Amino acid sequence: MGMFKGRYQLSEFTPYTYKTLAESAYTTNKGIAHTVPIGFITDGASIPRLFWSFVGSPFTGLYRRAALIHDYLYATQTTKRSYADRIFLEAMKDLGVSWWKRRVMYLAVRGWGWRPWNKHRKRIKS
Repeated sequence: MGMFKGRYQLSEFTPYTYKTLAESAYTTNKGIAHTVPIGFITDGASIPRLFWSFVGSPFTGLYRRAALIHDYLYATQTTKRSYADRIFLEAMKDLGVSWWKRRVMYLAVRGWGWRPWNKHRKRIKS
């Protein structure tokens, strides 16, 4: 089982993004640590507003810490996209997110995550 360390502490940066105020880390089931630094900007879980009543909003729910790690892995691209998505799934399980919700969210990032991934890739290359 993976483990989270640090605090999930955010402050509004813009109406749709938040900045981390504390370091937050997740160590995978295989012992690999991923640390989100203070000052990282996140947009939370990328859940379309249409589904908020069904799944939850970007900064609520048990999945919010997993979404922060996932956002950081996408933004830094220090891993492959498929790995970042698997870590998101693993972290949601460790947080107690229900099977159906983590499956829906995982399939969503696998299906549509290429858009933000490519956006970050272009930013990194610039």
